[in-house]
Amino acid sequence: AVEAVRVERGQTGSLMGEEGRGGTIPLRVEAVVVNHSIRAVRDVRLQVSVGDRIARRLSVPRLGPYERRSMRFSVGVERGGARGIKVTAEGAVDDVLPGDNDRWASVEVPEGIGALLVAGRGGTGPAGAADYLATALDPGAGIPSFGDAGTGIRVRTVSARSLSAERLDEYGMVALCNVGRLEEDDWERLTEFVRGGGGLLVTGGSTVHADHYNRYGYADGAGVLPCRLETESEAGAVRGGNGGSGFTPERFAHPVLSDFSEHADSGLFLTRVRRYLKVVPHPSRCEVLMRYTNRDPAMLAGLLGAGRVIVLTTSADMSWTNLPAKGDFVSLMANVSAYLARLKGDERTLTVGESIAERLNATESSMTLRVVDPSGRVNDGRLSLSSGEFALEYGPLQRPGRYSVSVGTREAEYAVNIDAAESDLRGADEHTLREMLKCDLTFVESLSSLDASTARATTNEIGGSLLYIVLVLIVVEAWLATRFGVRR
Repeated sequence: AVEAVRVERGQTGSLMGEEGRGGTIPLRVEAVVVNHSIRAVRDVRLQVSVGDRIARRLSVPRLGPYERRSMRFSVGVERGGARGIKVTAEGAVDDVLPGDNDRWASVEVPEGIGALLVAGRGGTGPAGAADYLATALDPGAGIPSFGDAGTGIRVRTVSARSLSAERLDEYGMVALCNVGRLEEDDWERLTEFVRGGGGLLVTGGSTVHADHYNRYGYADGAGVLPCRLETESEAGAVRGGNGGSGFTPERFAHPVLSDFSEHADSGLFLTRVRRYLKVVPHPSRCEVLMRYTNRDPAMLAGLLGAGRVIVLTTSADMSWTNLPAKGDFVSLMANVSAYLARLKGDERTLTVGESIAERLNATESSMTLRVVDPSGRVNDGRLSLSSGEFALEYGPLQRPGRYSVSVGTREAEYAVNIDAAESDLRGADEHTLREMLKCDLTFVESLSSLDASTARATTNEIGGSLLYIVLVLIVVEAWLATRFGVRR
């Protein structure tokens, strides 16, 4: 069975490769395949489709009994609009549940990611941190020979004082590039932007004011930042020894860095870092992604609501490090932006029994609402209004597969799967049954215990019946004595 299909954020694949041309972008996909049999299966084949196009085929030579395996791969997906990704497992013999060999996922691929870069003092010039980051995120800007091979990231650079005039919901991510201070209202807007699903990148630099970031950004652990910056008196910006520190190569599991995992000869690990901000990670909201050779945190990630935050403790320009001069800086920053800028569509992957609820604006509420089910049948969607928001509703969904929703000329694609738990036919233990049924039960493990349990139940039933008969006889006797007894 194919148990899950997920589109990973944070890995863009080859930016300049074949899949990056012609208006397509490479997406990293994870498919989980599982053998629910007591016997090993061999030569299982996975077919990956994007829409109606077969994108690639993979082979799983062997799966042991009840073995679960994760397969990761890249597929080229056209930019703009909703896309359905389907993974099919083929080749298993004696499969009594062939319906769980197909699994779908829905993803909305934007035409491009909007990145708002906020430049610190003196950072809008050609040597500023924002300029280096802009070049890394969109290396093909203004170069005709790049054609369609760009990253699909649209960059806009503003000063810190101009941030208040920007509509943050128009961007997928915001980057603070060596920004010293922000207005308190701007910190609140950034916090709500991230909580609603946006991404925030913070880079170090000589103008970063630690006390200000701690007060408004970290806010005693309740703010948007996942770590506290050490102040100047606590050596918040310290020097590495003998020409600087570097990044430690490790086996990275995080998607931002997994491309560099165990590649010690990568340009990323030849970087020299002369200065960086010392930080104290939040105990529960922060993950250290990469460390310097002295084990201090170099890159950290945190979650807030539906959004994500990454902190690079060194600079994004050449003032503290030579990282921007390395070719891997482009791939690293592209991965960071892909991780931070949320791909829409997660809410469009559903399970049989759930219902479609596609949000509509006021204009769309008067348009024709249609839903095409996996059989190709066209159905009318219902218009609903809840808490002042319109939505197209359809369901409960009865069949797995692709559902196409059209609102006027706009289309969205939903992926509907069966519950993966239904594929596992092994017996449930007592704890699982009690959790599922939410009631008292007698758990029988064998036929012998079933016979004993039945005998006890039968004995209990006979004893209970005799007790009721005795009680009735006592009542009747008392009534007869009262009614026909000798009167004196």
